[in-house]
Amino acid sequence: MSERLKSTARRVAVGALVIGAFSAEVALPAHAEGQFRTNISSWYPGKTSRAWSDKNNDGWKTAVEMAYCSGNSRNVMGAQVELRRHRRLRPDASYGNRAYVRSQCRGSRASRGQWGDQTAGSYRFKLSKINNGQGTTGYTWSARWVGVYY
Repeated sequence: MSERLKSTARRVAVGALVIGAFSAEVALPAHAEGQFRTNISSWYPGKTSRAWSDKNNDGWKTAVEMAYCSGNSRNVMGAQVELRRHRRLRPDASYGNRAYVRSQCRGSRASRGQWGDQTAGSYRFKLSKINNGQGTTGYTWSARWVGVYY
């Protein structure tokens, strides 16, 4: 094989590798830095999840998904979940509430609340309200499947 042909073959091979590497990078989905699955059973407003540590190594949006949602009464229509970040020697920071409507997360269909990319820290979610806080004394919220992504 001539030197010119070998050189051309090398350029084609290198070009194919570059295109292949670029295509693989574009095709791969982004993955959360961390995630865990849990459930909540008969939670009342004020109850909090276990904590997790987000090192903010990625651009993933913090999210909580729920499925198989229910209340202890047919009057329980939904709940609100608040994302909180632990801060030493100061009150925890709140990042707001996301609503979970019972009819939208009944059965295997999941409802997702998302808070965006968060700074590094220790987080947990809190059940803040049931039925938007309107006459909810004695009501509880359950979800047999909860996915937390960060």
